[in-house]
Order: sequence, then C-alpha cells, then structure tokens
Amino acid sequence: MPRLFYGNFDFEHHLTGAGAPSADSKLGRINAELTPALLALADEEDCLWCPASFDETYLNDLTAAGMPRPRLVTAGSALPPDLSLVPWGWSDVALKLATRTGASAEHPPLEVVKQANCRRVAHELETRWHCGLDGAVEICHLDELVAVIGQSANFSLGWVLKARFGMSGRERHLGSGGDVDIPTINWAKKRLARDGAVLFEPWVQRIDEAGLQFEIPRDGEPQLLGITPQLCDATGHYRGSRLTISTAAATAWQSAVDVGRRLAVHLQQTGYFGPLGIDAMRYCDQQGEIRIRPLQDINARSTMGRLALGFRRCLLPGEAGAWLHFPFQPMEGSEDSPWEHIRRKLPADCRIIPTSPTTIGGQPPQLQHLIVAAPGESVQADVEQLFV
Repeated sequence: MPRLFYGNFDFEHHLTGAGAPSADSKLGRINAELTPALLALADEEDCLWCPASFDETYLNDLTAAGMPRPRLVTAGSALPPDLSLVPWGWSDVALKLATRTGASAEHPPLEVVKQANCRRVAHELETRWHCGLDGAVEICHLDELVAVIGQSANFSLGWVLKARFGMSGRERHLGSGGDVDIPTINWAKKRLARDGAVLFEPWVQRIDEAGLQFEIPRDGEPQLLGITPQLCDATGHYRGSRLTISTAAATAWQSAVDVGRRLAVHLQQTGYFGPLGIDAMRYCDQQGEIRIRPLQDINARSTMGRLALGFRRCLLPGEAGAWLHFPFQPMEGSEDSPWEHIRRKLPADCRIIPTSPTTIGGQPPQLQHLIVAAPGESVQADVEQLFV
C-alpha cells in the first residue's frame, strides 16, 4: 500500500496538549523546512505531505544519486486512494490529517505513545535498570528545585533542566552553580504548571553519541535497523548523523544495543509498535571513568538517525558519508549555488548531495542539510571536522 508521509516534527509539542502550529510560526517553519528530508524514507509510489511549496530542483541530485522521487502533495491536492499515513510521530494532530485525507491510520494507542516519549518514564527505567546518570532526579515542586540546585556544586560542568517532552535541544534550560536565578525559576514554573515535573541532570563530559534505530512490530521480535553515530556541537546540539559505521565502532555500542532491545520489548508489551530511536551517549564521569548512558533519550517516533539510514541509498560501494545540518549561509553578491561555498572546502574526491531545497515557501531555509560522501572513513572524519 502506498504511504502518505507527514512531517509533524513538532510532535512532542502535540503531546503537551498543543494543537498544530500555524504555518508562519516558528514550529510551523521547522515542519516546512524538515519535511523534504522525509524523502529518505519514501519509495516511488509514496506521497509526501508538504505544508509549503519548495524549489524541487534539488530532487534531481537526489534521484541521480539513487533516491526515489515520490509524489509531492499539498492541501487541496487530489490524493490517490488507499494511502496509509506515516507521520513523524502519532498524535491527535496526525489522526486529524488521516481523517482529512482519507488515509488509513494503523497506530498504537495515543496514551501509550505519550508515555513512551515521556522523560519521566525514561528516568524511571534508567533508575530501575541502573543505567542512568548519577545525580539525575525528577523535580515536582519549586522548593525541590532550589534544594537540588543548591547541592549541585560538585557538578563542575554545570547542569541541565529538561521538560517531560522535547527534542533537538528544545525544552531544556542550562545552568551552573548552586544559586537559582529568576530565568531558571520562570522556566521551571511554566513546565511544572504544564507537565507536573521537570528533570534535573548534571552536565557531563560527552565523548560521543549514537542513535540506535529499532522497528517494533505488533507481534514478533523488535529489529535493530542500524546504528547512526551522531554529530553534535559543544553545547550538545545535533548537527548531523554519520550514514556509515565501522564494525569496531558498532561493537563499542553493543552494551547500549542490548539495553535498547530490552526497552523495545518493554514498549511492545505496553502496546507500542512502530519506529523507535534511542539516543545513547558515551561520557566521562566525575571520576574520569568512561561510561555509557544507553537511554539518554527515548523517541517512540521517527528520528533524524532513521532518515540517515534511508539516505545510505545515496552512497556508492566503499564510500563513507554523513548527513550534515547547519544554518543557512547567504553569499552576498554571489550567483553561485548556496552549496558552492561548501563544495569549495571539500577534497576533490568528495561529493555533496543536497537534501534540502534552496527555497521553501519562497524564502531560503533557516536550516540546510546535505549529504557529504567521501572515499573512506579517514577522509570523512576530516570533512566532519570542517563543519561540526
């Protein structure tokens, strides 16, 4: 059955009870700018729901690199019959689109989806399975917040507060020291009133991170689809994923994969089925020992790492690759392609394949993404140093 892909990238926002964003809002713009990347998951017979029109010329590079070219549809488009909706994540907003378009929607119970994506549930599992961060604690009242932060002097790198629902560095607040300032109180007050709790975590010395991509069927054993090493900046913001991973690197994440399988079975038993992406982190603890946090983030939905797996189809045999994200960089007075300044920085034997259009809704995107393909892992590592 052909699928209708829907990029509700503000999915966690829906889980807090908010509706679909307006097209001109910040979240609406994020949805529009990331929607073209869903091509990574699509096949030729599928459709892609587009909240805004975009320049389609970049699709020529993708199809030349071996990607299929699904049909792009918007509100008012005549849709083919018997479509199956595939959203970024299941929510009431996604189900409304299914009703609106007539697409079928085979989904887990929405309350199950909500609980699977809640950081409170992740924290409980980390505590039960003894695989979380020392010093992490759930906070339900402001006086608890003051007490916990007041005892945080030992966390030399600082700390972070996280809302129950959030993604890509959104819905978090960074701090340091034992004093609680007004911005911290105001941030926490809003989330405590909305969600009932926030999560306090010490900031740790990150070594690297990886996305573990699982598929959970209704019945049968959950499957590991792949491991996508993440590329993050110094503040922990996502800047891309590697499309390839060496055998040695994959083996180093095996303990996290084992916990991930345990989680996938647990979620399946609660009634969840569908995509599962788990962010795992390797870090140094306060004593300087290297440890792995296998359940840093639990995403019962599609993920950027899942898209990266799909973009592997662009690589030639023997190539290494990365899917990179960075802010739009206009070239004043230049008639070059917006990708040309990137191409000039690369070794001659590297390829770039744009995965985002040059304009969306008539405006340049605030976030660009593209694939960089290199002839081997060592060249790829050098390329990543240029951009991440």
